[in-house]
Amino acid sequence: MAKFGAVFNSDVKKTDNRPRSETRWIHYTKLIDNTDQYRKSATEEDIAAFAELIKSAGRVLQDLLVRKSGTDTYEIIAGHHRRLACRYLVEHEGLKEFEFLPCKVEHVDDVQAEFQLYATNGFIPKTDAEKLHEIERIKYLLDKYPDEFKHVHGGKTVEKIARILNMGKTTVGDYVNISKNLGDKGREALEKGHINKSAALALASLPEEKQEELIMDGKTTMKEIEEHKEASKPKREPEPRQVRIFYDLFLKDADRRFNSSKELREYLMSHFAKSYRGGCEAGISYDCSPKGIIVCNSDRLSWTEFLDLVDGVTGSDRYERMQEEEEGMTGQYAFNNIDMDIDEEIMSEEDEENVFDEDEAEFKKSLEVMHDLAFYLTEQRERLKMIRQRAEAGADVPVKVLRRQEYIVKGLEKLAKEEK
Repeated sequence: MAKFGAVFNSDVKKTDNRPRSETRWIHYTKLIDNTDQYRKSATEEDIAAFAELIKSAGRVLQDLLVRKSGTDTYEIIAGHHRRLACRYLVEHEGLKEFEFLPCKVEHVDDVQAEFQLYATNGFIPKTDAEKLHEIERIKYLLDKYPDEFKHVHGGKTVEKIARILNMGKTTVGDYVNISKNLGDKGREALEKGHINKSAALALASLPEEKQEELIMDGKTTMKEIEEHKEASKPKREPEPRQVRIFYDLFLKDADRRFNSSKELREYLMSHFAKSYRGGCEAGISYDCSPKGIIVCNSDRLSWTEFLDLVDGVTGSDRYERMQEEEEGMTGQYAFNNIDMDIDEEIMSEEDEENVFDEDEAEFKKSLEVMHDLAFYLTEQRERLKMIRQRAEAGADVPVKVLRRQEYIVKGLEKLAKEEK
């Protein structure tokens, strides 16, 4: 992972020269780019638009900052886009009056020259990658050569950078975080414009291998990254005692009127979620929204997750309605929507007539057992007992499976009572 120290492999050449300057008119062909120039994002349309502004003004309103670099050449410290705009006016529009640009010749060392390069870039909007580069380099110069920048006021380095670049301290701190923690793949994506600063900051909070995995999966927006982080994070649930108290306070009476968890969910959505209900009663604080509920110090749970907790803690007496159907014989029952591994099948009269391989008397006996409600009730009680034993033994039994089996047994028991 790239670190501040690894980004810059060599020291900046430094002399004892103090800043001095003088103004000259220099031909645009004698001005060369600074070797530290990092801003490459300006398009031809950007330069043409800037050239139009200069042409409208009739001249370059602000001097370029340069320093001597050869016999008759000057290295630009600030004003790269002004030179490109004037070259456009001369070479594309034939306006010779823009051949010479006003330049302030600075007598500065390499440290001051590089610092001024970052501190004076501003006309063309910067990409997030360019802002990151600026902040990294300025931080490096301030930390490496503190005596050169005693005139820069502020406390910590982040505050100084914020003052120099006219940025908020929080923004600078975000970029420093990205610089320290964003991996190589993330940096490459930022430089190519595949991710923005917000996404880079979200990635920077993850291990580098996870960053690469998300980039490879195409999850490159802050929303996608944050959703992944939220889904991966184990949620802090309220204690069973707290769920029980909440249920007794707000849900128990209503729950008695319902036969399915769907009805209770609709009740919660209408009475708690949509009204953003919240408060604290009997020592139980709660905060509701359409997205879910926070109980005491828990994370926000979806309503589905919360209902699972309610079912698991309260042993609710809700059950899904069982339908009684007559399919050819009195006393025959069919149970719909039971999501269990039940192999029994209710036969129609036509099916019964097509049984060839059983003795008639034996078949009639088995048929009577098959259609006996007590047979189903006994079987489902045994299944419930087995599920409970597995759960007590530490098996990973979903709460939904256990509760559904309880609803089936209670439904059968109710039908058995009505039959009597």
